Amino acid sequence: EVLLSNVYAYQDIFGRDERKAPEDDILTFPQDLRKNVTGLQYSTEINKLTVKLAAKFYDYALTGLDLRGFTVRQSNNRVGGYAAVKYAFNDRVFARSSFENGIRIPNSGEFFGNGNTVIPNGGLKPESSNNVNLEFGYKSGKEKLVSYGMEVNGFLRLQRDLIRLSGDEVLP
Repeated sequence: EVLLSNVYAYQDIFGRDERKAPEDDILTFPQDLRKNVTGLQYSTEINKLTVKLAAKFYDYALTGLDLRGFTVRQSNNRVGGYAAVKYAFNDRVFARSSFENGIRIPNSGEFFGNGNTVIPNGGLKPESSNNVNLEFGYKSGKEKLVSYGMEVNGFLRLQRDLIRLSGDEVLP
């Protein structure tokens, strides 16, 4: 089975905050963000084994402000993907493992700020991570009136350029 998907988003911000002087009002500086993510996945089942392979293309372009209020124009594209394998020991017990090279493009609130407590930061880089998952699961049979299941999952995530909001940071 082959699956092709695409998500496109365009966001812009422009306006006026009447409570602020024009030079202090970030809304008077037009900012926009275009994001496009395309993915292609292949999956197959061979006896008790299910395999999924996927590639994703991440693309974005931004016109925004940096931490000092200067206009920033940046664009970037990256490739990520994942591979997953599931083995069904029988109808009730399975093991699954996966690896992903993931990308997260900052959202408009992280790039543009909110005009109040979050300042614009057009200099942000996309987050990237390498993720490994391992899972074991059990599910009861469907022939019973009540069914139940249990899964144990462990993962390791190595992140770069992590984006987080913090209320305790002070700007120079």
